[in-house]
Amino acid sequence: DPRFFTGGSDLDIFLKGNASQLARRIFDTPPLQELLTGEFLPGLAVVPENASDAEWQDYVKAGYSAVLHPIGSVPMLPQHNGGAVGPDLIVYGTSNVRVV
Repeated sequence: DPRFFTGGSDLDIFLKGNASQLARRIFDTPPLQELLTGEFLPGLAVVPENASDAEWQDYVKAGYSAVLHPIGSVPMLPQHNGGAVGPDLIVYGTSNVRVV
């Protein structure tokens, strides 16, 4: 459980940059509003046109997920060549963080 939006202001900060709300405002202006036939996501049935902040919060909390990528790679090179770890697998600039 990554505990999304459990911090005091996490959800408020996220909603300030809510792309869905911004897209609605943009597409509700001429000439774009004349070109569109409807909204796919989130959809007016899910979040009404004049939704309150609480309705947007419910929508975000119900559907938010992160793309977690549990694997990756890190260059084992000298730091001056762009490396992140040395031959001992210790991350440069740390004393006890290793990449395994």
